[in-house]
Parts: sequence; structure tokens; C-alpha cells
Amino acid sequence: TYWKLKEILPSNKIDTVLISYSHHNLSEFNDMKLLDKRWASEMFRRSYLIHEFKSFDNMEVNWNLFYKVYFKNMCLYPHTNHYTFIGDYIKDDRIGDLDADQAINRHFYRDDKELDFSTSSTFLLDSIIHLCKINNAVPILVSSPVHENYYRSIPLKIRGKFKEETERFEEEGVKVINFSEREYSKKYYYNCDHLNSKGAAIYTRELRDLLNR
Repeated sequence: TYWKLKEILPSNKIDTVLISYSHHNLSEFNDMKLLDKRWASEMFRRSYLIHEFKSFDNMEVNWNLFYKVYFKNMCLYPHTNHYTFIGDYIKDDRIGDLDADQAINRHFYRDDKELDFSTSSTFLLDSIIHLCKINNAVPILVSSPVHENYYRSIPLKIRGKFKEETERFEEEGVKVINFSEREYSKKYYYNCDHLNSKGAAIYTRELRDLLNR
């Protein structure tokens, strides 16, 4: 997100930036995303055009995998659009399995050991907010709804850090909109930590109303 905003903000007139801010964003599992093969190939596919690894002082990078992804996308196959970092939205009304064990283990555990919070993520979140401010864009942190099965399984250490960081941001004048404990009907979830398109439509209306106050 930091790399993406560095590309977008200087050349686009943007007055407000909504930044996804959830408990898993503070977890140490984020520090593995540029090293672990399960994550790194997808991360590199999204960012090969805008990579700036010096942003991460202490994060290990799977350089072999990065250069494979870079060479494949820049040299082997012709592309009409290299801007995969922009992202997209796919409408999906399905109601998925709300069991949270798999997502919780992916986000907060490694080899059955509870992960700590990520200092790199905290540093980069501060950098994102600073980048918004120097480009005259108002940063707003937004926590999306998750199902109660997921929320109640978040480790207490991460919940405590999330509360601590939220209070710090609010003291610094950054608006935080926290929907992480908002209860939605089961029919509005795609899985335990994502809404389906019907749920997203309701959430968007509620978020818009809050922003317009």
C-alpha cells in the first residue's frame, strides 16, 4: 500500500485515503510475505513495477523468486497492463464457511506458535499516514467487519496492540472507523473475515454515512 500510494498520490488529486486497518495488519505474519514462497510470489506479482525494498530495513526478501516474477512479467510474456497493483473488485454473493481456524492460524500463528506483532507494519502504517498528509490527503483508518468466530479467536496480545495503536492514532488526529466488532447476519459473509457483495453493499452505505457526518 505504501508503494502504491507513492505512485498514485503525487500525480493525482486525492483529498481522502481510506486505509484498511485490521488486527491481522499488525501481525508478524506480514513480515514473511516477501520471503515465504506461499506469499511472496503473489506479493511480487502485484508489486514488481513499483518495488522499493529499501522501505523494509529488517524484512527478508526472496530475491530468487522476485527476479523470476519480474523476468516473467517484463520479458517473457507481453502485457498491455502492468498496473496490477491497482487491484479490482469481483462481485460474489456466496455465503461461505464461517469456521475461523484456518484464517486465524494463517494470520496469527506459525508452526503452532503465536506470532508477535509486526514492527515493520507499524512503521509502514505511520509512513502511509505521513505520505498522505504531505500530499494533502486526509488519511482515515477503516476496520472492516469480521465474523464473531474470527474476532473472538484473535490473540489477546494482538487485540491489545490494536487498541493501543488505535488510541495513538486518534491522539494524533487520525480518524479511525472500527467495524471489526460490528455484528452482521451470517448471510452477509463470504468467509469468516470477508463480507460477500451483499454484505459489502450494506457496509459501504454505513461507512459512507459515517464519512458524511
